[in-house]
Amino acid sequence: MRGPAIIAAAVALLIVFSLGRPLQAQAQTKLKSSECCPVKIKKSGSYILTGKLDPGNKNADAIEVSASNVAIDLNGFAITGPNTGGSGIGVDAAAQENVTVRDGSVSGMGAVGIVVGNYGVVRAVRATGNGVGGSGAGIQCTGASCFFADCIASGNSSPGLVFLDTSSGYQNNVITGNTGGTVSSGTNMGANVCNSTATCP
Repeated sequence: MRGPAIIAAAVALLIVFSLGRPLQAQAQTKLKSSECCPVKIKKSGSYILTGKLDPGNKNADAIEVSASNVAIDLNGFAITGPNTGGSGIGVDAAAQENVTVRDGSVSGMGAVGIVVGNYGVVRAVRATGNGVGGSGAGIQCTGASCFFADCIASGNSSPGLVFLDTSSGYQNNVITGNTGGTVSSGTNMGANVCNSTATCP
């Protein structure tokens, strides 16, 4: 019986040791202001912004994503467009899948503040005053099954949040003062505020 008992004890110690070790975070590739604009993401992975982005060209995107399975941490920094029209997008991941954007702000872009494709997620972002070129949502999903949460979309020239269909959802957002309305399509999952009321589409 000593053999099995020793093995069991060894396994128990291994489990305790493993649980006690801190989990290693996925390495984040730095996105630098000096690379703007656009800052180009061409490979899957995790990225973190290290400074504000100010695209001076009204037709230039701030961040262009040409790979799926990407996480972008704006790290509290602002993407600030020239506020003079044009077709520039703050974060353009429209043609990609499984892209997450979080924790920052986008304003003054000629077109959309942030656009993602299938299974895109946007969290804790302030998208304000975009669509200066005449049309542009605060945050937009061009595919299916997106999720937007904890965001503010205000003063954009199209609806604050725009979805392709009701396979996508939104929760705990504030959507107010957008020229094109509050939300286009998508499923209201609760705790949203639309133009100072709890009644959202």
